[in-house]
Amino acid sequence: MLTDNPGSVTKILIIAAAFIAGSSVLILFDIERAVVSASTIFLIPIFFAARFQGLRGGAAVAFLSILVIFGILRWLHIEDIMFFLPGLALFLLSTGAVLGSYFTMKEELRLVSTEVSKQKNEWYGLINNIPVGIMIVDPRTHIILDINSEALDITGSDKDSLIGKECYGYICNTLRGSCPVTDLGQSVDKAQQSLLTQKGREISIQKTIRKAVIGKRELLVASFTDITELLSSQRELTISKNRYKRLFSESQIPIFHMKFTGEIIMANQAFRDLFRIPGEAQLEILKLPDFFVDSDEYLKMIKRLKEDTFIKNEKYKMRKYSSESIVVMITGYITQELDGSLRVEGSIIDLTAIKRLEEDHERMAILNERNRQMKMINTLAAGIAHDINNILAGISGHAQVLQLKLPGDNTLQLSVSRILSAVERASNITYGLLSSIGSENYELEPVELNLFVESVLPDIVKTVSVRNNIRLATHMDMIIVSLDLDLIQSALSELIRNAVAATERKGDIYIRIDKKVVKSELTYSFIDKPGCMCGCIEIADTGKGMDGETEHRLFEPYFTTQEFGKSAGIGMNRVYGIIQQHRGAIKVWSEFGKGTSVTLYFPIITEEKVTAEI
Repeated sequence: MLTDNPGSVTKILIIAAAFIAGSSVLILFDIERAVVSASTIFLIPIFFAARFQGLRGGAAVAFLSILVIFGILRWLHIEDIMFFLPGLALFLLSTGAVLGSYFTMKEELRLVSTEVSKQKNEWYGLINNIPVGIMIVDPRTHIILDINSEALDITGSDKDSLIGKECYGYICNTLRGSCPVTDLGQSVDKAQQSLLTQKGREISIQKTIRKAVIGKRELLVASFTDITELLSSQRELTISKNRYKRLFSESQIPIFHMKFTGEIIMANQAFRDLFRIPGEAQLEILKLPDFFVDSDEYLKMIKRLKEDTFIKNEKYKMRKYSSESIVVMITGYITQELDGSLRVEGSIIDLTAIKRLEEDHERMAILNERNRQMKMINTLAAGIAHDINNILAGISGHAQVLQLKLPGDNTLQLSVSRILSAVERASNITYGLLSSIGSENYELEPVELNLFVESVLPDIVKTVSVRNNIRLATHMDMIIVSLDLDLIQSALSELIRNAVAATERKGDIYIRIDKKVVKSELTYSFIDKPGCMCGCIEIADTGKGMDGETEHRLFEPYFTTQEFGKSAGIGMNRVYGIIQQHRGAIKVWSEFGKGTSVTLYFPIITEEKVTAEI
């Protein structure tokens, strides 16, 4: 090829020069002798051209030319043909060499042009099929020399509007003279920047600029991709992660992540609360198998996970950090991390708490049924008591009239006095009966809770014969509630009497007055508006506390833990009824061997309502 032999043109020029010189000799001097001389002159360049050009085509043309000229000379009867023939052959051979070199060079140029076009098409096919925007820039002038179809799609431009323009303002947001590569000597590798498209839409791109030598020419090759959707997906992923973390940490359901070998990676606060893990304990050093009562159950769970990749609502017996046994229900599944490691993510539901809640609901249903029955009995008893009161009122009236009409020294006066005394005792009995069943009339009036407790406490202490050390803690604010003073005093007397019995007259009794918001989880609540602010009276002791059965039956009618005949109070069932009448609430806490706390809640009334009621 021409490109492989740079001296071809020079050789052709030498042959052409020799051809011109030989022709001049033939014309100016004696032809016959000049041919012989020219033969010697042409021999070396012709041989040189034939040796290095491989002029087979030229030799063939020369041979045919000799035959044609030989025939013409014979037809013209020119003599000395044999003398003229060698020179003429050499002349024609040189002419053929020149023509052959011309056609050879033309063919080589055609092949080179074809190869260049082929490489150019392959180049454009390559860069246009790359899914990355590519722009080629002259580093000296910053003129855009070429751009692929992906870059045109990203910028929203056409090729004619970009080729020949400076790159400033297209993929480079710097000013002229501040190019980071050519002017500042910096490298641009996966740099993130904003790009304004032809339609004025701002997108985010990731750009890399490299120097490259193409055809002995140093150029800048800028590659960039549209990462707008990627950044949007990353933002959505970040939002989703934050939501998951918030749900994970705030969920009331215990959730855990652990390695397949059992090490706990992380767990939420509900998990810590369920197993009563101390705050100083690090979860990373704990293993879930340690919380299983039977290690074989843990191995069975792992086996199920390996076989089915998930488990759902499977029951296991576990133990808390304090070794207390609980029955739980686990749901979990296997996930694979980016590094190929496996982990288990799952949730735990404490069936013990659910069972206790079901027992509470069942107990409340029984309690409501008993209360319904007691209400029927109380209604009947109230009717009988009122009838007896009417009879006693008639007896008392006639006895008082008789007492007025009899002389003072009459012996019947003593009998009348005994009748009136008996009527009074019978009236007290019926009043007590009506009081115990809650059928007595009650009157609510606004009371400042601190002053009320301080005023009735001395009378209660005398009535109950309290020998314990009573510690009263009042609230700094005024707390105005609506109370029936006699009924609430009776309720407080019952609670203090129970505290004295629980402490066997030895322990301390704490009475605290406070303001709290009633929460919906209170079991014994009759407040019309849950979440309202209430005044509270808490009576707590350091006695022996209650077991589970006693606490569950606490408000049952006529239930007592004291020996028959020793209980002189109105009973916790009556306290329950009094709070119900006041539309209040009761909270009971007790732990066997540690003590008991009973808190009474009364909705606080506003100052405007107090003024209206007074």
